[in-house]
This record gives sequence, C-alpha cells and structure tokens, in this order.
Amino acid sequence: MRKFLPVVGALSLPLGGGVAQAATGGESTTNRGIVALSAPDGEHRCSAVLVAPEWALTWSDTARCGKSTEVVDGSGHRTAITERHYFTPNDPSKSQAMLIHLATPVKDTPVAKLSPQAPREGEKLSVVAFSGPRGAGHLASVGCAEATVEGHGHWISWFSAPQGMELQKSDAGAPLMRGDEVVGFLGIAGADGGDAEDIANVHQWVKQLTQQG
Repeated sequence: MRKFLPVVGALSLPLGGGVAQAATGGESTTNRGIVALSAPDGEHRCSAVLVAPEWALTWSDTARCGKSTEVVDGSGHRTAITERHYFTPNDPSKSQAMLIHLATPVKDTPVAKLSPQAPREGEKLSVVAFSGPRGAGHLASVGCAEATVEGHGHWISWFSAPQGMELQKSDAGAPLMRGDEVVGFLGIAGADGGDAEDIANVHQWVKQLTQQG
C-alpha cells in the first residue's frame, strides 16, 4: 500500500456500518497483547494494544474506535471503557493515538512489550490480528503474518499486504511487531495492507499516563 500523504491518510478511510469480521489467514500465534473494542450492540469495532492491565492503546478514529464502549479479550472477558485520552486532541496531523482506561484490569491477555524504535523502510515486520472464524468465537484465535514496510514518514509507516492474511477494518488498532515488541498500531487496515502509527511517537506519553515508569 503506497501512501504519499501518510499523516492524513488514515482519516480518509470510508467507515461504514455492518458486522465486523476478524482477519483471515495468517499463522496461528499466542496473544501478545491484543484486545478488541466493541460497540453497545457487541460488534467488534476495532482492536487495541494492551499497554497496562487497565489501559489499551488504539487509533483515535471517532467513527469506529471512538464509539466503542467495552474492551473484550480472547477469553470473552469484558470490561467497560471509562476514560479516553488523546495524544493531540486538536491536531490529528501529529498523532491519531488514543489511550483508553478500563473499569477493571484485563487478566487473560499479557501486557504488550513496546519498542521506542520506529519501523524502517524495507523492514519485514509482523502484523498480529484476531483471526478466528466469523462469529461469537472469533476473538479466540490470533494470527500473525509478515508484511514489508514500504515507506515511513513523520510518525507513520505504511506496509504491504501481510503474506497469507487479509485484514479487515476492525483490525485498526492491532499491533505491528518486530519480534516480540510492538513498534506500531494500525490505522488503515485492508486487503492491500495498511498503515501504522509509530509507538516511538507516543512512547513517553503512554509511559507517563499509565505510570509504567
């Protein structure tokens, strides 16, 4: 997915309704810190990176992620979203990161390891996403697939279609990983690839807000 305006590209994605699906394909893997964001009707709207037991990092898109009311882990545990914090609430040209605070800690999903080192053009990374069959149990399976970083600008990278995996809109917020560390979280997600904001862009903010030191 070649993107010439990465800073504003994620804002242009059409965000219609309908039942969200998980990604399809990919190699089965353990959950390394991904949770789902759901709407009041139970629809899986977005994904997020668990950065502390009571905090998750995701895309700040108001049409999907911003309308979510609960976080759900792979075992079906649900907890309400109590607060939303934005890295740059009045300037999406500098970040589209949203930290959400949860009513109760998530216990059945590990806290993700974050990397302050941004992706590099040409680097091969892994996209990790929920990949179970469509339906009530689709969060029980997590898949990963290799994707190549096609370019990087400012605080965002864009990557090719993951090998053997087809992403869905509900994968916005899912982690982009280097080994066992998260280097980005997805904004646009689709069959031809997507883009991701650098963890490096918000690393200190996340640490301060979640008091991880």
